[in-house]
Amino acid sequence: MAFHLVPRPKESFPGRETINLMRTIHQNQTQQITQADQKANILISIVAVVITILSTNLDSIRNFSPPLLALFFLFLIAEFLTIGLGLLVIFPKNISSPFKKKKKAKPIKLNPIFFGTYLQLSEKKFVETMFNNINDLNRVRRLFLVDIYRTGLVLKKKYTLLQYAYGSMILGLCCLACLILGALFSGL
Repeated sequence: MAFHLVPRPKESFPGRETINLMRTIHQNQTQQITQADQKANILISIVAVVITILSTNLDSIRNFSPPLLALFFLFLIAEFLTIGLGLLVIFPKNISSPFKKKKKAKPIKLNPIFFGTYLQLSEKKFVETMFNNINDLNRVRRLFLVDIYRTGLVLKKKYTLLQYAYGSMILGLCCLACLILGALFSGL
């Protein structure tokens, strides 16, 4: 049995495969951003629970020897650093704050499909810009590629911060393990 390739219809939109590929890449990046935010939320929650549990035992912590207290404080510093890094991962960026003083507008590199950019435009200017870009297949491809690249930069930053947050959490948990072992062997 021989397989026959179905010829591509002539009326097919030129470049559809390219657009589908770029859309898939963009959707994958968006999922990775969501996963990074979820991982940061999980880290923050775990560390907050551990700190809360330990804070209920402050009376016994006061009885620690100076080396054990140092380990405890190192643990706290590492875990608060983890929370701070996790918050930086999920903190919204690239949007003008309503609390910032308005400075002279810098010329922006226009990416009309990124909301942090197009919200700086009037509705009329946004629609005009989009019409100018979507009427040409190469411009549409360029918009996709710019957005994919900039999303990649956001991903890189989020995952770098996540690596530091995980490292900080691991350092804190190692301190906590040493603290527990030290307390057990010192008879506390």
